[in-house]
Amino acid sequence: MEPERFEFRQTIEGLLLGALEARSDAELLAKLRNAGLDLTVNLQPAYPAAVFFKFVGIAARHRFPGQPEADAMREVGRLAVRRGLEATLLGRAVLEAAKLIGVRRALKRFGMVMKNGNNYIEGKVTELSPNALELELGPLVGPRSYYEGVLEECPRILGARDISVTHVRDEGENAVWHVKWVD
Repeated sequence: MEPERFEFRQTIEGLLLGALEARSDAELLAKLRNAGLDLTVNLQPAYPAAVFFKFVGIAARHRFPGQPEADAMREVGRLAVRRGLEATLLGRAVLEAAKLIGVRRALKRFGMVMKNGNNYIEGKVTELSPNALELELGPLVGPRSYYEGVLEECPRILGARDISVTHVRDEGENAVWHVKWVD
């Protein structure tokens, strides 16, 4: 039997409380509560990944109304990195360490970093050139566009520019991207 996939509390804290500021938005807070997530009480240590992404979808539609769902989820992925990392102690530590080692080395550890927030995503990295990597992540539970937003923003907050994230292929529940940037 396959183990259940969970997102850890710090992922909820960083994304919904930090990046999306759900506690300061009464309407979003009510939508999440109606869906089964009460952000006014102590969070559980972990949530089933499918349930977590249901909450993320609610937040994405609320924050980016009128946008196609893939675009809204991509924006939420970007916010998860840009503002979510700063919202937790572990996130701030990961961000500072990543800045010290640089874009290429940080992205080469991307799968390991994802494991700080859940119990299921593995990462495989192949170096294509000094400023280009192939990243395989999976198994993915949420929409691919969410992860693309994360992959676009990670190099940016580390100082890269001209970032290109291209979906190359799917392999079962895994997805593969080419990530290129300029230092």
